[in-house]
Amino acid sequence: MIKLKLVSTKPIFKNNRYKLLYSGSNYYLIDKDKSWFAYIFFGLNWLIPQEVYTINKDIADDLMVQRTDVKQGVRGYHILMVIMIMIFNIASPYLLNTILLSKNVKYSQLYEMNSSLTIVPTNSYIFLMLLITFVPALIIRVSESFRLRKLMMKCIKYNQFPVIKIKIIPTSMSVVIRYLGAYFLFVLLIILSGYLLIVTEGDWIISLCFMLLSLFFLLTNRLSINADKYKISESR
Repeated sequence: MIKLKLVSTKPIFKNNRYKLLYSGSNYYLIDKDKSWFAYIFFGLNWLIPQEVYTINKDIADDLMVQRTDVKQGVRGYHILMVIMIMIFNIASPYLLNTILLSKNVKYSQLYEMNSSLTIVPTNSYIFLMLLITFVPALIIRVSESFRLRKLMMKCIKYNQFPVIKIKIIPTSMSVVIRYLGAYFLFVLLIILSGYLLIVTEGDWIISLCFMLLSLFFLLTNRLSINADKYKISESR
């Protein structure tokens, strides 16, 4: 019989890539960006074992201490991200047209439907438009991950601590249902915004919405361990 242990969670100061788990005198640090499955389907991330670092109470307490330098760095970083998003969104139509001209990609094609001809965008054009809008979200997501890792490494060299594999199981099905609902809502919104982006031929407001939704979806893995309490079992 698998023995389950109840653990509580604590956030790291200004660093949502990591989470503290503790039960009694046992403390664990988990890197939520390390699980590839969480990027695909964070709502069921608890089904697979997670790698955690075993740390002591002093280190755990230190990670939760507020730091002035971290606050200032976070503010400046977020301002830079907003500026980057606006620049990408403004420049993306020009970038798309440049690629279309350089690669001789057709913008539209005639499509016959019910004895009538309709002009529709080509598959290549649709792919490039979605890709150019999505890439900035991916770049921002990757840079955010590296930034938070750098902040953590300034506090502790966590990769030098012992690693064990555990399964982190929600304490109730209501948590799982909420996660699944949030996941499918994000997927539906991304599909809808992608469709509107194609229909409106790259309208900048729809483009901005698609980019932000893509960014938020890439960040949903941070929700995989977001409740106050979990049950854990050591994986062999």
